[in-house]
Amino acid sequence: MIDPGKPVRSADQFRTPPPPALGSEAYARDVDEVASLGTRDSEERTPDQTHIAYWWAEFCESWCSRLARNLVEEHDLDPRRTARLFALFHVDNFDGYATNFESKYHYAFWRPVTAIRAADDDRNDATVANPVWQPEMRTPPFPDYPSAHVQACHGAAEIFADAFGTADLAFTMDSRTAPEEGPATRSYESIQDAARECGLSRLYNGFHFRFAIDAGAAQGRERAEYVLDTILRPRDPEDYAGQE
Repeated sequence: MIDPGKPVRSADQFRTPPPPALGSEAYARDVDEVASLGTRDSEERTPDQTHIAYWWAEFCESWCSRLARNLVEEHDLDPRRTARLFALFHVDNFDGYATNFESKYHYAFWRPVTAIRAADDDRNDATVANPVWQPEMRTPPFPDYPSAHVQACHGAAEIFADAFGTADLAFTMDSRTAPEEGPATRSYESIQDAARECGLSRLYNGFHFRFAIDAGAAQGRERAEYVLDTILRPRDPEDYAGQE
């Protein structure tokens, strides 16, 4: 029998630590990075990095659901473990967005598109304003920090690793947002490798500072570990449906 467990207690349970101060060296470094790699038609970004930016634009809940179905079939996961995998993934995904947006609106941190244009007002002598700067892709209309897309990808990676008993899940996958230029699929040696590339996509498309990506990844992993420790745990270890 499976114990239904305890849900996430509140939206602020996994609130991230504060972002870097605007006057800090770390902030200036990350502004410079996204200004270069995330700008429209960047000359610093490689063609593969541009492909990553668009390929990972598909929402995590859609992409990961397809990946889960593919992996279940490939690894012949039994119905009970399959049901648990999808239940845990969707619980984590829902709790992920709730906890992530609590952090976003708690800090209300500006996006690169605003920060770079208004760099003369950030009281950091190491940043340079570019009033006409444009990101590679159109910026979503909510705060930067931490990245929601990245936390969802990293949370899913933890859930998948638990379901299949390993993080070393090599796979090839398509994307509904893959650009016409370049391959239709991308391949990975592990689910964590895919999650890390998911994070980098948000730098290459100009959506996020690297510190927002790193914070989103940490938040996703921490929350998923909590979900795995508290939700749908077997009451009898012999009945554990989550490991090989």
